[in-house]
Amino acid sequence: MEKVNVKRTNLPDLIIKHFEEMLVSGRLKPGDKLPTEHELMELFSVGRTTIREVLKSLSVLGVIKRTSQGTFVEDTSKMFLSPVGREIMMQQNNFEKIYEARGMLEAGLAGLAAERASDQELVELETVLMGMKSQIEGDNQAFIQSDIAFHQQLAKLAANEVLYNIFISVREMVIEAQTKVVGIPGIKEEAFKQHLAIYEAVKKRDRPKAETVMLAHVNNIKQYVSEA
Repeated sequence: MEKVNVKRTNLPDLIIKHFEEMLVSGRLKPGDKLPTEHELMELFSVGRTTIREVLKSLSVLGVIKRTSQGTFVEDTSKMFLSPVGREIMMQQNNFEKIYEARGMLEAGLAGLAAERASDQELVELETVLMGMKSQIEGDNQAFIQSDIAFHQQLAKLAANEVLYNIFISVREMVIEAQTKVVGIPGIKEEAFKQHLAIYEAVKKRDRPKAETVMLAHVNNIKQYVSEA
């Protein structure tokens, strides 16, 4: 890594941005070992506190892994979250507020979908739901993908680009939550039943019901994640 001059305002964010540029260019790849803290301090001409803040943020995001052998690049995908999504991923210790926000967001999306989805879009949503059902006895990751596809399709049916983009920003958090709990016995069957109830409320154009069952679903996942 070459020495980098950074402006003296908002240093951690600027350094994280530089890491992102290095990942995009291929100068940093999964498995690469980062320089030591002292070397990073010299590279960016900043103090130890700033470097530790940067490394902590990257670690919380899952971009790097700190071991006794050094610090290594791990999962680069989370570097490319939107600013909203990145901030949420870095606030995962604020569990209650995150799920309160997710519940409000997804309940609102389900309610709007009940009012705005076309008949053809409902057919497409049912197809996604049946794909989820087909994975109950299958691979856990395939089930998670179909689960997320249902939520994303529902967000799309709300026909509000601002809310849809907010959902995309938090999608990584949703995936992480599902990954933590998908192996619990019986949870896939339970999740499918909850998604079926959401679909039926949306199909009936029952906005209050759609909002209620979606909020119950999010709270149910919250309970499982808190115990995982």
